Amino acid sequence: MEIIRTQEADYRQKYKGKDFSGKEWIKILVENPKLIRRPIIVKNDKAVLGDIVQHIDALL
Repeated sequence: MEIIRTQEADYRQKYKGKDFSGKEWIKILVENPKLIRRPIIVKNDKAVLGDIVQHIDALL
């Protein structure tokens, strides 16, 4: 998933290489918000990761 911070120690130790469903990932991210890449920019019904300029340009 593109939204996950894969460089975080918690991700590498607990989740890397494991297969989780979408619902399972949502639960993991709710319980571990530091694993979510930020910022997330929302416009109408679309959202992009704001740490990549090209994503922001495509949204706007």
